[in-house]
Amino acid sequence: MGKKVLFHFTPYSIAFLKGIFLTNNKKFWNIFICFYKKSLSLFQRLKTMKKLLPQEEATEYLLPYFQQFVSIIENAMADVKRLEATHSEIREKYTRWSPLAKSVMANNFMCIYAEEAFSGNPEVIINPLRNDPFGILLKGKLFIRFNKLNADLSPSTNNATKRTEDLNYQNSFEGFENIPCIYAGYTSNREAIDSIGTINLVYRPFNTVIWKIDLRTRLGQEQPEIPFYTETGATVVPIAERRVTIKNKPQADKTIEG
Repeated sequence: MGKKVLFHFTPYSIAFLKGIFLTNNKKFWNIFICFYKKSLSLFQRLKTMKKLLPQEEATEYLLPYFQQFVSIIENAMADVKRLEATHSEIREKYTRWSPLAKSVMANNFMCIYAEEAFSGNPEVIINPLRNDPFGILLKGKLFIRFNKLNADLSPSTNNATKRTEDLNYQNSFEGFENIPCIYAGYTSNREAIDSIGTINLVYRPFNTVIWKIDLRTRLGQEQPEIPFYTETGATVVPIAERRVTIKNKPQADKTIEG
């Protein structure tokens, strides 16, 4: 018996292959590169499917820190509102900041409160990636990022770095081989963009939500309006009830909403 021929290249097929590899058609190569990237991403996803972090295992590590996560996020949002109100007082007229400005400040404040909350904890390494991105490494097993979340629980960010993408896609890099990234963050209240909707822990490798934990529900807390107060002598006055007077137009006094 003769040997089986797996592939038989005719002159036409050879010419076709030459045409593919020698083509200067940018559209073709863009499609080819896009297909290659999608295939590679799918391969990496299938390769690590067995390494996905079960919610039960994560909860075992994270449960003692649930209340700290909630406090970090609530304190950060409270600071944003206080700062906005103070800025209005300084300018002597009501100033409303943009949602983007507030989310950026909230993210920064969450980093500050996280450092304070976990400082001195031997099981936590603070900021192991030197702000690219900021987070905490918990027991050497979980990397926790603090970030505002969109309605679909994706992180609200404008400029994702290469390292951030590596974390999102569970790619390994020096110092973080196969360490899951979990987001601790808040969603905005749809009716009041300035207030917190939910506070969640979200595990979303490959930009897909595998599981989430609603921390307030888990802790048995209601979703309260965060009180924002400032002390005036012995009197405690809610900022929401204070008025800012505009010197030139006193009739246009505005009430600062908390």
